[in-house]
Amino acid sequence: MIAKRFLAIYMDVIHPTSKLIAREFGIENFFCYRRSKLLHPYSTTLRAPFLAKNVEGYDIYLLEGLTPAPLLPFIKNQKNQVVVIGNSHEPFFIERNWMRRVFFTDLVNLNKYVDHMIAVSKMIKEDFEKYFKFDIKVAELFMHRDYRKLSKLPVNLERRNFIFIGVNPFLKGVDIMVDAFLRLKKKGIIKDDTKFYLIGGHENYLERRGYKKEILQRYKIVTLPATPNLEEYLKDSLFQFHLARYEPNAVAIMEGMASGHIPIVSYKTGNKDFIAQINSDLVIDSFDMGDIEKHVKKIVELSEEELRNLSLRFRRMSAFYSTEVGLKRWKKAWHEIVKE
Repeated sequence: MIAKRFLAIYMDVIHPTSKLIAREFGIENFFCYRRSKLLHPYSTTLRAPFLAKNVEGYDIYLLEGLTPAPLLPFIKNQKNQVVVIGNSHEPFFIERNWMRRVFFTDLVNLNKYVDHMIAVSKMIKEDFEKYFKFDIKVAELFMHRDYRKLSKLPVNLERRNFIFIGVNPFLKGVDIMVDAFLRLKKKGIIKDDTKFYLIGGHENYLERRGYKKEILQRYKIVTLPATPNLEEYLKDSLFQFHLARYEPNAVAIMEGMASGHIPIVSYKTGNKDFIAQINSDLVIDSFDMGDIEKHVKKIVELSEEELRNLSLRFRRMSAFYSTEVGLKRWKKAWHEIVKE
């Protein structure tokens, strides 16, 4: 029996969890192409015929998200398979932009070129199923940092600081979280000395949106660049804020849970289902500031013992999202697809 040839395709930088997943699948070949700033936002589409020449001849293609999808008409045939890691924000744009919708349903008809998707959350599966007919399995994401190390970090029940870790400020709802934090501070719902660590390099984004540095500093909103050294901020926080406009599944939330954080998320965050199992008030079902205030108020006003219990329950739950356990879920889904 001839061994199958696998290739993973991605643009610019592959997410650390996606790389771990591909390696677990036994994929050794990776094709990375760079975004062309000159051709953006059509960087992949306009170069697809030329890029495709670099990836011909494989039996199974693993795509990280839908960015490489314009290559599919040039590489897909009846003998090979295309599997997509469903970790993209694409449903957000397909829902709001008819051109994006036509592109993926007509011009690059994903129903014709994609065989399987492994979605990173139930939310992603349901959102893609509104538009596409291909097989979609769910294998939730997992943390790529050391779970055991994170699980030993102390949690700050006294200071009750908030933290957000992530990039892509618009989709992650950075401005929504800042507005909510300012409102909570001004209304006295959270203490004057409570900090909000905003990690991921969002200072320029906030400045463009009209947030003045002196206001952020006055209300103790601490903007920090992306950093691998998160422990200092993780152990000084209690609440993991994540009011995303659209978030397929946030690894940062799982890592926060391992650190003992209590997540407060939007209904457009893929992690919402398992968070609601512990406390439904932690999932906010709209972006209305009044609703956000109501939900956060209920949580921050819990007693120290109640908060400690919540923290402990999330820390225990996070074991399900360790690297080792998470990779087993993904490998099971992969074997169902490739039938090896």
